[in-house]
Amino acid sequence: MTSRVVAAARIGAVGRRIDHDPGQFEHRAVAGAPALALSHNPMGRLRRRRVARAADGGRRPLADRRKDEFARMQPDFYGLDPGDHEARCCPVPRLAHAWTPRHAASHRKVCAGLRP
Repeated sequence: MTSRVVAAARIGAVGRRIDHDPGQFEHRAVAGAPALALSHNPMGRLRRRRVARAADGGRRPLADRRKDEFARMQPDFYGLDPGDHEARCCPVPRLAHAWTPRHAASHRKVCAGLRP
């Protein structure tokens, strides 16, 4: 397997891969689609999430969850990358146009009723 396939499997982006030549891919994918559709089990997924939450100490207070999330976001705001700090300090200015270009305002009359 390539490293991309391994990484995709690790984060759950792919469920499995089909090891066949490209000519057989469509046939194998269509043949496996009904079984894949029947395997979708949303209630089972919810049960697994509840078990994982219970293992996480039950229902943690929202303040604790926010604190954990902010700890994970801290490097994004205060990391060592100088580009992030520069982007925060010098945002792109948004200036209003002094006038609308004629090609964008064709509904306006120009010079005695003529359109641009």
